[in-house]
Amino acid sequence: MVRRGLLQSAYPLSMTSRPSGFRRDRFTAFNYAFLAYVGYLAGLLGPLTAQLRKELSLTYTLAALHSALWAGGNIVAAIVAPRIAARWGRTNGMLLASAWSVIALFLVFFARSLVLSLPGVFVVGMTFGSMIIFSMAALSDRHGARRSSALTEGNGFVSLGMMTSPFAFAMLSGTALGWRGAILVAGAILVVIVAVLRTSMPSEK
Repeated sequence: MVRRGLLQSAYPLSMTSRPSGFRRDRFTAFNYAFLAYVGYLAGLLGPLTAQLRKELSLTYTLAALHSALWAGGNIVAAIVAPRIAARWGRTNGMLLASAWSVIALFLVFFARSLVLSLPGVFVVGMTFGSMIIFSMAALSDRHGARRSSALTEGNGFVSLGMMTSPFAFAMLSGTALGWRGAILVAGAILVVIVAVLRTSMPSEK
C-alpha cells in the first residue's frame, strides 16, 4: 500500500492513464484524418521548394520566398479563421479551406513560373493554418476535460502526415507522374476524407 501510494504521488493519474470515457467517435476520426492531411501538406513544402528551385532555375533567395509566403499564410489564417468560424461555422470553414487548398495545390501543380507557385504556396499555407485551428478547436469542444488526449493524438496524426508526404514525393518522382504525383495524392486523400468521414462539427462559441 505504501509503495502504491508513493507511485501515485510520483505519477499522477493524468500521467499514468488516459482519462476515463475518452471516445474516438466518427467526429474524432474526421478531425484526425484532416490533421493527417494538413500534416501531409506541411511535409510537402521542403521537397516541393527544392524541386521548384531546380525546375524554374531559381536562386536560393527566390526559392526561399515559398517558405516565407507559407509562413505568411499561417499568420493570415490566425486572423481570419476565427472570424470565418464565428460567421459560417467550423464545418463550412473546414470545407472552404480544404477546397481552397486543392485549388492552390493545382496552381503549384501547373506552375512554370513564380507567378503561379508563390500565390499557390501562400494559399496552401493559409488553408493549412485554418484547418489546424478549426480542427483543434473542434476537438477541444467535443472532448472537454479529455481534450488533452484528443489534442495529443491529433498532433500525432499531423506528424504522421508530415512523415508520409516526403516519402510519397520521393517514390512518385521516379514514376511517370513525377513529383507532381504527390500533389495528386493530396487531392485524393482529401476527397476520401470528405466523402467517407464528413460529419457536423460544433460551431464556434
